[in-house]
Order: sequence, then structure tokens, then C-alpha cells
Amino acid sequence: MKQMLQKSDPIPLSKCGRRECVMCGKGMGTDCRTRGCVYEIECKEDGCGKKYIGMTGRSLFERMREHINGMVNGRESDDNMSNPLLRHKTVCHEGENVDVSVRVVDRMFGKPSRIIIGEAVRIESMREQVAINGMREWSYLNLNRHMYGIAN
Repeated sequence: MKQMLQKSDPIPLSKCGRRECVMCGKGMGTDCRTRGCVYEIECKEDGCGKKYIGMTGRSLFERMREHINGMVNGRESDDNMSNPLLRHKTVCHEGENVDVSVRVVDRMFGKPSRIIIGEAVRIESMREQVAINGMREWSYLNLNRHMYGIAN
């Protein structure tokens, strides 16, 4: 009993039951209900392994649904391919949808400035060969503009 209660999460993760939930449907072991987090999406296609770092204050389920819908239903001409998975499948996989996994890399619910900084630090520390994020998507300059509401 003592060992069970000492765990940070003594209640095992259960599936949410939503048909459109990528994380639960594929058994990724990531809690789709997580809010206020920095997450990492990894391309699972053979030999790729590229990663995208993002953040959300909403549930991971909601954010991943947007990513997947953008990849599946988006067009290359849409909004300069602002969806990172759409951009990745177009550039690296000849327009074919890709299999991905997602994991939470940091949780900071209720701390918006820390979550923005956490995402920026992780993006900046990624090797360019591995990153799906746009080149210098979050630089020190962009971080200051975002935090202080300075227009580009």
C-alpha cells in the first residue's frame, strides 16, 4: 500500500474513450487531458524521427486534434502551410500523411510566461536537422515580442 501511495500518479492512466483521440487510440501512454504543457511530436515514419515542440494551455487532446486535422485536411497553399505537420509531410514525405507520437515534456499549468519560455528554450536547443519547427520559430527576439505584445 505504501509503495502505491508514494507514486506521483497512483491512479493508472485510462483511455478517454473519444474515437478521434490519437493518443489514446494508439496507446501512446500520454494523458490527453493534460493542460498547460510543453509537448513534443515525433514523426514515426521509417528513418525520419524529426520532432516538433509546441505548447498549449488547453488539453493536449484539443491541440493534437488541430495538428492532425491540419495535416490530413490542409492544403499546401493554406496559410503558407502554417500547420507544422502539413509542412513536414509536404517537405519530407511527398505529401503523404505521417504517423506521429506525442509526449509531454514539461507541465506548467497556470504559469503562462514559464510555459512560453519553456517552449522557446526547447526549440532553441533542438538540432536543426531534427526540428520540424520553422527555423528560429522562437528566438530571443520573438520571445520578447510575444511576452511584451510588440508587433512584428
